[in-house]
Amino acid sequence: MRALSFLACALSLVVGCGGEEESASGLFPASGFVGRSLRVEVNGDNTSFDSGTAVSFGPGVTVNEVAISSPTVLFANVTIGDDATAGLNDVTVTNDGDTLTMAAAFELRNPVAITTIGTPAQGGKVSLVIENLDLENLFDSSVDPQTGLFNTTATSGAGTTLVINDVTEFEIAATAFFDVDAAPTSVAVISDGLTSPGGTLEVEARTAVPIVSGTPATGTLDGSALFEITATEAAILAATIGTSEADVTPTFDILPASGRWADAGFTHFATDNTKVAAGDKLYYVVSDADGLDGYAFQLAVDEISIDGVTPVAEAEPNNNDNAAQTVAGPLALLGSTLADDTDLDFYEITLTTGQTLTVRTTAGANGGSDTEIAMFDTDGTTELDRVDFDFADTVVFTAPADGTYFVTVEPSAFALFFGYAPNNDPYDLLITVE
Repeated sequence: MRALSFLACALSLVVGCGGEEESASGLFPASGFVGRSLRVEVNGDNTSFDSGTAVSFGPGVTVNEVAISSPTVLFANVTIGDDATAGLNDVTVTNDGDTLTMAAAFELRNPVAITTIGTPAQGGKVSLVIENLDLENLFDSSVDPQTGLFNTTATSGAGTTLVINDVTEFEIAATAFFDVDAAPTSVAVISDGLTSPGGTLEVEARTAVPIVSGTPATGTLDGSALFEITATEAAILAATIGTSEADVTPTFDILPASGRWADAGFTHFATDNTKVAAGDKLYYVVSDADGLDGYAFQLAVDEISIDGVTPVAEAEPNNNDNAAQTVAGPLALLGSTLADDTDLDFYEITLTTGQTLTVRTTAGANGGSDTEIAMFDTDGTTELDRVDFDFADTVVFTAPADGTYFVTVEPSAFALFFGYAPNNDPYDLLITVE
């Protein structure tokens, strides 16, 4: 009789010896990172784990092997899939048809955490900090000597582009660019061949605010702001941005009608002057150069008509004041070229006292020309002004006396410093005299 009682007790998975209920009572560790494999200890009370015992850690988790240590302890080698959803999973232990459940007992955690500066929104860009939570797998901070790019990369879904700015073992500084129709997207880091999911990056839906030429648009910066303008005629769209706040640097990028950063190429950096045809639409994305936000700004876009203006070809050689190409106001548009890093284009224009000359360059049809403009006195050597602000630049000069003054366009010294040299890059030169 004693033997029969012992056998019944040993076979029970629900009620243990002496009528005590059996249970799955604990896990160690009680969490794991998505995209990783680990060994988990499962403990039971009044259990009889054996070779037929199975354990499940819920959706997204594969149990590779179960090892029984004792009737109350088992070890499970598990893999959490790259596509598993972070959160709490039930853990179940099954033996001889009986099931023990630990509700919401095992946490699936993303191995990286993403913090944004400002609100991610359609047609915008924000700075990101991606923190490494898995300290057993540090980020690779090395740089590929061939490409100059970090060996650690970040991925996202269609409509979002991630650009890595810096990598340490513990965090990544990046910029996220969102097309105007971007949707919420998953983000992951790939380092040393290991994928580290970061969950879903929410992207706020919004509609671009229309801009009217000559009427400044205002707003308060929250990561970025999105505006659009449609040209009413062939024109140069000249944009300016400002703020009354100190110690901040509002700036803007330009996107084409598609609203996609990938279609913009270099064009989105050409923030001063853009040549357009009637009906062309552009998006202006306002942000802060240092990733700051929370302050008021003003954006103005002026449509300077070139309708009916016949482009004048550049006349080479024009590399010094003696060979300067003569241009006349009030309006002249030149299709010019920067051949290489030494090319210097001289233009001369005759002004009367008090006349105001405005010289604008564009970044050309491919958006890749980075120009620098200088203004010289009537002797051709005394420099009066020099501007190298963006890919496209603007100089405004009021003549102190009658005479012939000189304008030069050359490759940007800033771009040359960073190794970018022109190669027959086109630019347009717009000259107005008032």
